[in-house]
Amino acid sequence: MVKCRLSRVQKKCLFEEKMSYAVERGRPWKSQLYLDGVLDSIIQNGGSRAKSREGVNLAEVIFYCMKNNPDGMHTINGATGEKFTNDQILKRAVSIARALKSDRTTETVIIMLRNSEHMSALFYALLFAGVVPFMMEPNSTEYEIQQFLPLVSPHIIFCEPDRVDIATKAVEETDIRVVVADGSSLDKFTLGCSDDIGSFQLPEVRPDATALIQPTSGSTGVPKAAMLTHEGIIMQMPSVWIHYTQFPRPTSMALLVSTCQWLTHTIIMTGFPVYQVPILMTPLKISAEYIAELAGKYRATWTIIGPALATPLGHLATRDQLSSIDRFCVGGSTFSPDMLAPLQDKLPAPGCLLNGFGMTEAHGLVAVGPPGTPLNSVGHISNILNLINEKGEIVKEPNEKGELYIKGKCLFKGYLNNEAAYRETVSPDGWLKTGDVFYRDEQERLFFVNRTKLSFKYLNHHVYPEEIERVIGSIPGVQQCVVVGADAGPAAAVVLQEGCGVTREDIQQAVKSTLSDYKHLRGGIVIVTSLPTTHTGKVHRASCLQLIQELVGREECF
Repeated sequence: MVKCRLSRVQKKCLFEEKMSYAVERGRPWKSQLYLDGVLDSIIQNGGSRAKSREGVNLAEVIFYCMKNNPDGMHTINGATGEKFTNDQILKRAVSIARALKSDRTTETVIIMLRNSEHMSALFYALLFAGVVPFMMEPNSTEYEIQQFLPLVSPHIIFCEPDRVDIATKAVEETDIRVVVADGSSLDKFTLGCSDDIGSFQLPEVRPDATALIQPTSGSTGVPKAAMLTHEGIIMQMPSVWIHYTQFPRPTSMALLVSTCQWLTHTIIMTGFPVYQVPILMTPLKISAEYIAELAGKYRATWTIIGPALATPLGHLATRDQLSSIDRFCVGGSTFSPDMLAPLQDKLPAPGCLLNGFGMTEAHGLVAVGPPGTPLNSVGHISNILNLINEKGEIVKEPNEKGELYIKGKCLFKGYLNNEAAYRETVSPDGWLKTGDVFYRDEQERLFFVNRTKLSFKYLNHHVYPEEIERVIGSIPGVQQCVVVGADAGPAAAVVLQEGCGVTREDIQQAVKSTLSDYKHLRGGIVIVTSLPTTHTGKVHRASCLQLIQELVGREECF
């Protein structure tokens, strides 16, 4: 077990030596001091070649913490009830890592896996082997896989048994391997590779190197691949635990709801073994009913989910099922506090329900409201945050609106093969423009106002309008189209060529046969003669949304 008990003098020295960016206007978090102690322990005990905390990479942190807490619970499979210790997961990961390292041509892979002990082992194996994974929705379609192949250039796709045919078809006429990531298939993949932890050597990797790649959307709404670094992920680890005081194991058990393409998945899989928190996960489809069942059966104490699941959970769950929860964080999209009133009422204490704000490009949570904070606030502003008004000036007064900017080593490395998008998102002096507007009150607490980004969420998934627009635009006879987020889901306004004969049914079918379910046009389709434009001739999306909303009201959009 990693022990990092520090005296007041030691804590003061650590804080003076390296103040984390993760402080609230100069106040160090205990979770950061704990992590500083872990990093020092890694260096002092030969767990890294680095001579300072800044030189330790993510693989070294996770490997060291799991190795030195072998009997600690790591993964609980909620579907089967099976429990796996750090030692069991680490042995499997080491054998997979050795298999990957034996093929030096493997540099990048795609992961399309649901949450299980096999995903856990493979996730760490890739880090331990120095192979960079692109984290993709487990149920991605053939079309969606093919969209990322030229960008990512993977050598292997790891997928579930029921996605083999789809993945194999997607990589036809390429030399990309498709590998099933279940127990028996991984046994074959690692045949002849030792699982001995003591003799395993981690590769030398710079802290600023890419650790993994996740899909995301910037201000353009176009799907991109954000490169996350070792140091950025490490720096964000304390942010989850800023309101806790007991370390290690600040909470008893975390319920992992999100799958691998989500930032919350990365936060939990990387940071929770370091803080010695067991992870409850399941490969089965997540629903509000299932979350309530898992929380009640296994007595989960911590989770983070989106409003799309949190809202029905408040109506479906019983007080007993949620009685073990000490922190319930809601994030990922906007919500009305009234929507979550039933959930708040069923939690053990009013302070259990928290609002959090984070970004893939910032490696994790950048603000989390402490217990007792109004639910529409994401907590206090920290050293790395600024609000910038429309004049480009720093907001100095309370209650003045401004776009949230983020700065520091917590920022991502860039978008894979898309320098233009990076320059559009990050200013020349290093500030990340989030596209989200906030104001702060007299107590320095942040309150969300609106989004300036084009992307939207539906059924707790990111929806990128231009991806759906490309599908609609590929239909012969479609002249122009725009997709927006309506109340009922994605909606489209389409301009057709005269006399082409394309129908709403044709458009719906094209989208349904190509894209995942949550991207289907449930908000409806409206056929128009032209689309609203800006003074520069670009489609005015806000006006398009207003147009569609009006037509929905007149039952002309269906």
